[in-house]
Formats: sequence, structure tokens, C-alpha cells
Amino acid sequence: MKTNLRFNNITWVKWVWALIALVMVFTVVDPVGADRGNGQVYTTGERQRFVAPDGQVFLLEEFTITSVSPTLSSRASLAAASGCKSITHGINMYNAIGAKVWSYAWKIDWCYNGSKITSLNPRRIVNIYSPGYSFKGDTRTTQGGVNQGHYYHFTQGDICYIDYGPNCAWHTYPTVEQDVNGVGGFYGYAWY
Repeated sequence: MKTNLRFNNITWVKWVWALIALVMVFTVVDPVGADRGNGQVYTTGERQRFVAPDGQVFLLEEFTITSVSPTLSSRASLAAASGCKSITHGINMYNAIGAKVWSYAWKIDWCYNGSKITSLNPRRIVNIYSPGYSFKGDTRTTQGGVNQGHYYHFTQGDICYIDYGPNCAWHTYPTVEQDVNGVGGFYGYAWY
């Protein structure tokens, strides 16, 4: 006797493909290299394959968001040397079907006068999109700051999968390094 799994004349394979398509529709998608309408430009690096200790396959990508605010001075000579900027570097982790699992980033908003940083606001941005994951904190090293020629920081986050007390099934350690300066320059990287 042969059995055939059918639901209203649709085979189970078609149901699986329909479910995958539905999941993909609700996946968090960010436009790469697109101006977000507020002067922000979003760029990403190539996604790198990561195999977790339990065999799950993930994709990790570096991303950068940059934006420039209008200058703070009405005088043309000073306007060229002063202003405000914002830079974000981070890592997104996606599961095997392309859904975002978590995102870890650092954003720095700073203003400058042509030689020194006049205001500074570095902050961490962590989003967990999938159950089973938690953010355990990060370590951070900094140099410089307001009224100095530059600000640098190096941070490493700790994202836990299946937290059971003092331990986790496994960890991921996204890392961000950034430097901004008093003439409006910056560099930054994110990696895993």
C-alpha cells in the first residue's frame, strides 16, 4: 500500500517551499549602498560562512553606515574645517535561510572644529532577532576624546547561544575598531 502525503492536492514539498518563501518575505532586509533619505549611506562587505560548534551554518557580514550633518558655522572658511559626522560599524549574523539572527555595532556621533573633537557620543547597538541568543556584554579599550585630536576605541562583544547560568552552549565575539578625529576623518572595521 502506497501513501502519498497531500493537503488539498498540494504535496508536502510544495508546502515546505511555500513556508520558506514566507519566511524570506519577513526576513529583515537592509538596502546595500542605498541612501536612506536622511544622508545616511549603508554598505556591507561580503558575507562569510561560519559553522557553529553544534554544526549550524551561519553567514556573517560587516556593515558600515556613514552620515554627515550640515556644518555648524555660517562662515565659509570655518565651515570647511568644522562639522559633525556619524559613523557606525558592525556585524550582522544570518541563519541558513537568510533571516537575521543578531546585529552588533558601535556608532560614533562627533563634531569637530578642524583640529579637535568638540563633542562625542559613542554608543553600542545590539539587536537580538532570534530566540536562544543573549548579549552578555563587551570589553572596551579607548583613547582620546573631547578637546583632543582624536578618539579611538576597540570593542569585543559576547553573544551567547543557549544561556544556562554561568555558561553558554557557544559564544560569538563580534569586534569593532573605530577612530575619529578633529578634522572630520575616520576609519573603522568590524569583524568576527
